[in-house]
Amino acid sequence: MSVLYPELTNTKFPDEIDTINNFVDITLSTLPLAKRYYEKYNSGDMEGAKQILADNPDLKYSYIGAATLNPIVDSIKALELFYTQDVQEYLVNIVQHKGAFSASAKYKKYNTVSYVHNSALETFMCISNNTPIGIIPTDTSYWVPLTMRGEKGEAGIGLTAYGDWNSITTYPKDALVAYNNALWGAKVSNTAITPSVDTIATWYKVIDFSSDYAAYIDKTTGVRRKLVVDNNRIFLEEVM
Repeated sequence: MSVLYPELTNTKFPDEIDTINNFVDITLSTLPLAKRYYEKYNSGDMEGAKQILADNPDLKYSYIGAATLNPIVDSIKALELFYTQDVQEYLVNIVQHKGAFSASAKYKKYNTVSYVHNSALETFMCISNNTPIGIIPTDTSYWVPLTMRGEKGEAGIGLTAYGDWNSITTYPKDALVAYNNALWGAKVSNTAITPSVDTIATWYKVIDFSSDYAAYIDKTTGVRRKLVVDNNRIFLEEVM
């Protein structure tokens, strides 16, 4: 019986694929059984006729009746219902993320997992309903990677943000750090040199924050300027 369509008792679709047997012609070996079946049927012994079919599966598919036709009818109905009413929801929900990969879990086709590979957390999709338990996501017979990683690119130009300054990190030239209500740029590589006006050989102030405005400092001259909007114009004004 279909779980999605419980009124269709002769099909399992779409929860499972139905096994529908091919019809076969009467052969010399099944002809005596066929004659016995029709003798029972014509005499009104319906139960006896059904029993002959039940005891002889090969004969069943030489017979056209409710028992052989209804599974086909219900399968067709299930297909029509599925593709006119439920296929979109099925496709939306077909991929199920199962979180971090577990070697003790059973995964089905279209399940996705997170797995550490090449020192990074990557996502993989299961491609088989017969994936053995414990098969790791890098096995391409059962999994495909969804995380695509290119070659490492060239370093960009300008400042690179390093967050709040600390005395442990070695900062390269052009590192940008936050310290003492300001942003500072590194002139040279350094470690444990506190950004300040006393270390101008190592650090220069990029932006100086106050309660009223942010001041931008000229790297060459050290002149402080703030951003001003006046009469729909934007310009920098020197801060005295």
